[in-house]
Amino acid sequence: MDDRRGAAELGSALRAASPVELYRFNAFRVTGLPVDATPAEVRRSASQLRAAHALGVDAQLPGQVLPLTPAPSHELVEQALARLRDPISQVVDMFFWFWPGNDAATAALAAGDLDGAERAWDADGSAAASHNLAVLNHLLALDAEHVGKTPPRYGAAARWRETYRHWLAAWRDDAVWVEFADRVMGLRHPGLDATVAATVRDLVPTVVMAGTAAVALRGADRGWDDERIRVHWRLVHRPGFPDDTRAVVVRAATDQIVERLEVRLEKAEQDLSHHPERADELSERLAEATHPLLVNLELARTADSDALHDGVARLLLRCAYTGHQHLGDWERTRTMLRRAQRPARGEMIRTQVREDILAVERMLENPRRPEARGYTYRVPTQDELEASAEAERQRNIEIILEELRKVPNLLTEEREAEVRRLGASLGALGGIVFVRSSTWVDNPIEVARRYREIFAGRDHLAKVRREAQGRRSLLDELRREADEAKTRRYFDLEGGRPGDVFP
Repeated sequence: MDDRRGAAELGSALRAASPVELYRFNAFRVTGLPVDATPAEVRRSASQLRAAHALGVDAQLPGQVLPLTPAPSHELVEQALARLRDPISQVVDMFFWFWPGNDAATAALAAGDLDGAERAWDADGSAAASHNLAVLNHLLALDAEHVGKTPPRYGAAARWRETYRHWLAAWRDDAVWVEFADRVMGLRHPGLDATVAATVRDLVPTVVMAGTAAVALRGADRGWDDERIRVHWRLVHRPGFPDDTRAVVVRAATDQIVERLEVRLEKAEQDLSHHPERADELSERLAEATHPLLVNLELARTADSDALHDGVARLLLRCAYTGHQHLGDWERTRTMLRRAQRPARGEMIRTQVREDILAVERMLENPRRPEARGYTYRVPTQDELEASAEAERQRNIEIILEELRKVPNLLTEEREAEVRRLGASLGALGGIVFVRSSTWVDNPIEVARRYREIFAGRDHLAKVRREAQGRRSLLDELRREADEAKTRRYFDLEGGRPGDVFP
């Protein structure tokens, strides 16, 4: 295996690793072996394990640091030892475990004195100490998410903030990567040289941010309150790591949310069609199931978050209409309308829901008023639709211009005037996504023109609807092309380092 192939394989292994399981099944944690264990020590541990397994007794592992609970099985230890025999896996696990160097910290860690280990590393100030503080805080934060407990010494939010602080410091510290490169070279694995350190350094921001986003998504499934989810997304958006890496992480995470949201909506639509008499129950389930997903989308600062919120609100509005048609119960209809009010973001849908709630409340205040079982929400007129679309278009143009102004010396007065003139066809919210992902293009006018060519014409609304329904649109293709082009240009640079931005 040549050096370039070895670094590429390690990069692939690190990308494939679960960012929330980095320490759970770390080979050094499972086996209790130190990161500088020799091949002979690994073989000896494997022999002891096989002998213990043959006798039906537990293997006597070396003194484990932060041992797993429950204790690892024979199979798990065997898998861990196999990872240590694989050069790529060994290097990954070595990076995400404690490096020796400070005897006081090592002794405190072995004794379970985490505060003592932290104090020793804080006072040390070496590259290994900087790395170990990042690993310790990250490990404790992720362990707490597994068992649902508050991490030792700090609250959950504080432990996560410490994780980011220490990883950012270690990522920026050249001495950490020099030491890591030396450790890799000391393994004498063919095909793995000092360039491996640069590969891992490039991927550390992705691993840290992706793990934090994944925890936020898990929190949605576990019924976390909005504030706890907000803590994790604030960290993902915390300045320090490269913006382009953050954008990729956020997009990958939110793509999962959108897929789950679409499944929920499709299932709810089918259930509503087959069982309209259960509209109230379906409305309640849909609101409960989609709220944490929508919270994640909003906190992730997804460009099309408002459009997805409105999609949920419209379906909840349909539930209210369908439920009233079959039940004629004004009180329950008001309850269903209020469920639609919570996710609504667009001015038109919010106005529509608000007016329907007022109409129902007037009906409830005057019980003698004839009940119109054919109640339906008002369909907006063409003039209202056009006025709302124009207002939305102007808002989108301002957002686009704001993004373009962030690039120094890019948007002149003449260019801004031309963007506004071209803005007549920049009405879709997807245009914001495209322009945000394309501000690296030298000429923003070309971005606007290209976008206009795609979305102009009578098929404009149909294409936007297809995109909202999860079908591949031309905008998706452009975004992928743009990402691929940026990636190619970036990696063609000579001497690129973490923190470099795409040219």
